[in-house]
This record gives sequence, structure tokens and C-alpha cells, in this order.
Amino acid sequence: MTDRPRKGNLSKTDYVLSHGPSVLDRHGCLKVPFLLAVAMVYLARHPLLMPLVYYSLKKTGETGSMNVLLDASHFLLYFACSLPALVVLMAWNYRLPTGGTRVRWIWARGQWFLLLSALFDMAARFYLTENLFKGLALAQLLLDGYVILYIFISARVRDAFADFPAQEATTQEGKS
Repeated sequence: MTDRPRKGNLSKTDYVLSHGPSVLDRHGCLKVPFLLAVAMVYLARHPLLMPLVYYSLKKTGETGSMNVLLDASHFLLYFACSLPALVVLMAWNYRLPTGGTRVRWIWARGQWFLLLSALFDMAARFYLTENLFKGLALAQLLLDGYVILYIFISARVRDAFADFPAQEATTQEGKS
């Protein structure tokens, strides 16, 4: 992102003037907003939570209504739902001046990856849940909907995905 204002968005200078220098990271890029970080972790939750649920239920001996979660095919489906969000989390980790072109490409399209992950999650919920509009399933559907709205309505999120540290110039000192 450059210092010139873009259509409908604030420039880096405007962000710094209105929020202070704390909105920039050590590379001069806009920091990822806290709520966006929470949304990325929420969408990438399945690979971490599913094994925890499995082992905790296995240890207590209770499976009850959680049998659907313990089925290997369902685990793979939920893992596939989280895959686009995991890719964005990895790109965030490599959001450095040394970040390659793939990381830059993924980060620039991070909103779309997160949208895909949220839509996959909603579709899996519709496919696997019998009583969809009750309890935890309803809460997860509402959260997925909120995440979708947040990542596309928030100008700060759009600007964070548009910003990437400038690529370091490699010097060829001592080589002729």
C-alpha cells in the first residue's frame, strides 16, 4: 500500500495520524486487526479442535452426540473447510520483506480465501447437522456469517490485506 489515498480507503499516513504509529508493524505495514486475527483462527479451528475433542471424549468414554465429529470422513471434511484459512494464517506468518511471490499472492487474496473457508464451514454444517437451528450449530452459522460480513465491510481489513512489506533488494556485493 502506498501513501496516496485509494478509493474509499485511508492512506497509511491517515491511519498513523488518526490512530498513532502503533497501527504499523516494524516493516511499516498495517498491522492485522485483532478481530481479523481472531476470525482467521476461528476459521482454521478444526485441525486443532477435532483431535482435542476426540482424545478428551476417548479418555472419558463419552461419545454421545459427538459421534459425528469422531468419524474420520467428517474430520477430513472439516479439515478441508479450514484449509483456506490455514493458508492465510501461514501467509500472515510469512508477511515479511523476504516473503515470496506466492505468499504475496495469497495475502493479497486473503479475504477471498477466508470467504471460501467460511462458506465451506457453513456448507459442512448444513450437510452434517440434523437440527441446524439449535444450540452450537446455530451459533457457528451466525459466527461464520459475521466473519463474512466483517472481512468484506471493514475498510481496515481490506487495507491490511492490500499491504505487504516491500521486497528486499538483494545486493550482489563483491561479485563481478
